[in-house]
Amino acid sequence: MSKEDIQQEINILAEASNKLYNRLLWGLEKITNVKGYLVLPDLEYIKYAENSIPIDIPTHDICEENFGTNDQGEDTYLCACGKPHIKKLSIVKYDNPKLDFKYIILGTECIKTTIEFLHKTGEIHHLKTKMMCWYGRIIEEGRKYKNNACFSCGEYNIPKKTEYKKEFKKYWCKNCVGLGGKVQCISCGKLRFYMDSPTTNEPMLYCRGCFFNHHIEKISFTQKKNQCLALS
Repeated sequence: MSKEDIQQEINILAEASNKLYNRLLWGLEKITNVKGYLVLPDLEYIKYAENSIPIDIPTHDICEENFGTNDQGEDTYLCACGKPHIKKLSIVKYDNPKLDFKYIILGTECIKTTIEFLHKTGEIHHLKTKMMCWYGRIIEEGRKYKNNACFSCGEYNIPKKTEYKKEFKKYWCKNCVGLGGKVQCISCGKLRFYMDSPTTNEPMLYCRGCFFNHHIEKISFTQKKNQCLALS
């Protein structure tokens, strides 16, 4: 985008009128001392989390205005707009050397509302596209909190709360399962029967060809299970 296009979008943001949207701009201005309509385009999406801050995001690097407590004295999180007790956290980065923090927490609903508002304006295409990409990542990353990763394809397609009559369905998604209880080899994708290894008494992960191929680095069922659960 040209400087003229960016300035035009900033002008539109400055004049925009929507209660929830304006509350977000006001909140961003309050915590950054910069006009909210200037902050919003400069935010960089980092990651999504539920109920707690990811361990790789230092707490001291997050704006203190995002932290609060409930009636029981438990720690809670606030959206930059001021909405308290949010559980779905979108962590964004704002680079400003004058501030003593790097990250700001936005509620997922606030992002969704902003996108809807930008869509109704019919303008500000650059910012709307950017935030729609954010929301797509939020949806994708949010699946990790509801689903487990498939042993074969690695996609988060296996609902955690579902009771499965057949054990292999806990670990292989429906896209990686064939007829007659066959599951994909986690190395080559070839279908083979789900059965325990005669040496480890754990379910086998590899087809016969991959199992005896010494050039393929192997992983045990327990290691794979822990790996997938850790990702979830």
